[in-house]
This record gives sequence, structure tokens and C-alpha cells, in this order.
Amino acid sequence: MATNPPVSPTGRGKKKALNPPKASVCTPELLKKILETDDLSSIEDIEILFSTITDLNGGGLALCKACRSLTLIDTALLDIGPQTLAPISSTLERLNLSQQGLTKISGVLNLPVLRELYLQENSITRIEGLNGCPRLQRVWLYGNKISRIDGLQCVGELRELWVQQNKISRVGGLEGLVHLETLGLAGNKISDYKDLQRLSLLPSLKSVSFDDIHFGSCPVTRLDGYRNFALCYLKQVTHLDGLEVTTGDRAAAEDAYMESILKFNVKIEEITREGSREAMSIEARRARTKSHGDSLRGEMVSAFNMLEKLVKEGLGNLHAEHNRQIRVRKQNQVSLEGSLMAIAEDYALEVDRQLAIERDREKNEDRAFALLEARTLAEKEQAVLISTLQYTSSSPLTAERIACQFVGDHLPDFQFILTNFQNSQKLKLPPPLPNCSVSRLSVLKCYRVYNEQVASTFVGHRASEGDKMLTVYACAGVGMAKKLFQGRAEEDLVLYSDPLLAVALGSFVSESMGDRGVLAKGEASSKA
Repeated sequence: MATNPPVSPTGRGKKKALNPPKASVCTPELLKKILETDDLSSIEDIEILFSTITDLNGGGLALCKACRSLTLIDTALLDIGPQTLAPISSTLERLNLSQQGLTKISGVLNLPVLRELYLQENSITRIEGLNGCPRLQRVWLYGNKISRIDGLQCVGELRELWVQQNKISRVGGLEGLVHLETLGLAGNKISDYKDLQRLSLLPSLKSVSFDDIHFGSCPVTRLDGYRNFALCYLKQVTHLDGLEVTTGDRAAAEDAYMESILKFNVKIEEITREGSREAMSIEARRARTKSHGDSLRGEMVSAFNMLEKLVKEGLGNLHAEHNRQIRVRKQNQVSLEGSLMAIAEDYALEVDRQLAIERDREKNEDRAFALLEARTLAEKEQAVLISTLQYTSSSPLTAERIACQFVGDHLPDFQFILTNFQNSQKLKLPPPLPNCSVSRLSVLKCYRVYNEQVASTFVGHRASEGDKMLTVYACAGVGMAKKLFQGRAEEDLVLYSDPLLAVALGSFVSESMGDRGVLAKGEASSKA
């Protein structure tokens, strides 16, 4: 049986274009250009390969009144419906639309004289639209996505049907095709012998294939005894899977089939005899079981009596254990209440302790925030003081020459002052004064202030008193510090040799004098 695609016969008026220009709609001008002729009315065979014609409704086919064969292969045709081929429906006998990507045949094809239809290698999922093709004799639909055979009852003259390489799992829909001679089913999902038996109802069937070198095989061909079964049931078939069936082949198949039937009957007889023996054995076992029934009944009565006794004893023990559990539960309840009270007392004590800790922590945080606020205000006042001194010094309206220099913590002067503060805090402080408290001191910033006028006066005094220099400390507010740096102090200022005493006593003296600008609590210090 041939398995190659059909080849158009060479006839009068045939035109073939292997590489026509690409197009979309089949217009008369395009068709004339492809077929290289101006007389389309005499063309009988039209064959277009590998072009791009997506629509046949452009009027080109209306001029091909004598067209008997139309072949379009791999032209990207989008659809085919009842009106598409209407201009040539009365003459068209052969239609080939393979490799197009078609998914369905829209509507009903009205082609009353069509005998050959080739729609292989598309994406068609259902056989339909053939009611208007009563004289159809050959249909090729291999390489599609068809899952069942139907829609062929209207083509009673069908002689050849190829549906290889689809998704067919059951053979059906072939009733009434009394003229069907060739049937290709290879490469599908047929797996049951019952599908082979259904083909015995086709009287004219001569060639059938479930296994093909080009399309593959169906699962049924891999069953044991497949070929013998097919030859025995399909007596009208002369070619099976592309191989001729001879009289000897059929006789050998029938002999093998009869032998398998005989083996099956022998196996049935053996199973029957084995069943009889098993039945006799079962009857013997039943008799033995019956003979032991009385003794087993006595043993069971004795066992039930013993079980009843054990159950009663168990109920008594269970009741006693229940009472004991009640007593233990009451004792445990009393013990638990005492433990819970003790835990509650411990919990209350722990809550009080944690509350005291949190209060101390809150006080420390408040003190830290107060210190941070005081430091921020002190730094602000210090920055304002330094800016005021420098601005006043740089003003042309004043004769004062005051310079302010920041002393970094890496310089010797800063380290000298820091050492004095640290050594002072190692000593024992005097008793605290009323409304005065001094904590540990820290040197935050240090500035060197130079007043030219005050320095000149100081140098004069130093020349008269000698080279001895005494380092003293004073605790003063911003106003007093400004006057001191400008050399205009109009009130007494107490100086101390110990920085800690300067902060403690200086703060007390300042407060008693009503000066609220004094930096208290050891938050700042100045070097004079």
C-alpha cells in the first residue's frame, strides 16, 4: 500500500509554480502572474507550492471555470468554508490543502463532483462539513489531531480513508461505508481487539494498516497473537499492515488461532478439575470444622464464664481505683492552692522589685535627659559667648582685641586641665553644702581666650611680681565669664586652686548671691 503524498497528474492546461511571489489574497492578477497565463478559463489543474496565500476569496478562482484539480501546499491558508470554493464547485474533482495549519472545515463543503480530498498534516480536530460531497471516494486526513471517526455517513461511495497519526483510540463511525476498500489507522492509540472485530462489518475492505513504517504502530499490534487474530476475523482483507495476505497465511493464522482456542479449552478443563478437587478439600475441611464445633462451643462457654469473672473483678478494682484517684485529686488540689498562693506572693514581690528597678531606671533616664539638656544649653551659651567675643573683637567700633582658640583634646593644655580635674576627683571631698551637690566632673570643651588689653596689664603685673604663675579655677555664669574675658569684672570673683571645690563652693556662693546664670552640678568649668 502506498504511503507517499499524492502527486498531481500531468494534464492539458496545467500550470505549476514552485517559487511564486508571496501574496495574501488570491486575486485574478496574482493568479495570472503565478500561473504565467492570461487565460484562466482553460486552466484545469492549479498547483501552488510554498507560497503565501491566506485567502482564496479574492475573485481569482471565479475565472477558472474549467478547474478540476486545486492543490495548495504550505501556503498559510487560514480558513476554508462553503463560499470559498463556490466558483469552481461544479467542476472541482480533486482538492489538496495539505500542510496549511487548518484547525477545522467551516460550514459544509458544497462540491458535488469532488472525488479526492487531501487535508493531511494540518491541525484538524474533527471530521465535518462533507455532506455536500456525495461522490467523494478518497479522503486523506493523516497527521491531524482527530480523536474519533465520525461525519462520514454522508459519503457512501468512499473507497479510501487515511487517518494515520491522529489521536484515535476507538474504531467507530464506519457503519454504512460498504464500498470502503482501504483504511489507514497506523500511529493511533487503538489498543483493543474489539476494534479489529468492528472492521469485519465492512464487506469491501481489502487493505487495512495498524502498523506502518512511515506512521508508526498502534498499541494493539504489540499484543500476543495480533496478526493471527486479525486474519481470522477480517477474512475479506487481502493486505494487512502493507503485507499481502496469502491463503497459506490465513490458513496458518486459523490453525494457530484454533490451537490457541484448544489450549484455552484445555486450560479451562484443568481449572475445572482443580476447582473440583478444591471443592472436595473444602468439604472435608468443613466436616472437620463441624466435628470440632461442639468441643469449641464448650471451650467458648468456659472462656466466657472466665471472662465474666474477670470483668467483675476488674469493675471492682476500677471502682476502688476511682475512689483513690478522687482522694489523691483532693490532696493535690489543696497542695496546688498552697503552691499557687506562694507563687502569687513571690510574683507580687518580684513585681514590686521590678517596679522599683524601673523607677530607678526612670530616674536615671530623667537625670540623663536633664544632663543632656543642660549640656546642650551650656554648649549653646558657650557658642554664643565665643561668637559674641569674636564679633566684638572684629568690629571697627571697639578697640578690644580678643581672640578665641579651641583647644583640642590632643593638645598638652587640654591634657593638663584634664589631669587636674582627674587628680582633684581622687581626693576626698568636703561635706556637701546646703542645696549643692557635685557629681563626677568631665571636661567637655576647652577654649583659650586672649584679650590684648588684659594680657598687657597681666604682663605688667607679672614683671613687678616675678615669674611665678598660679593656676586657679572659677565657676561663673556666661555673663560673668564675658565680663571676665573682657577685663571688666565689677564684682568679686572667688578663685580656687581645686576645680572640684570651684564647682562646689562657687555654685553655692553664686546661688546665695542671686546669680542664676551659674553652671551648677559640675556641668562646666573654666580655666583662668
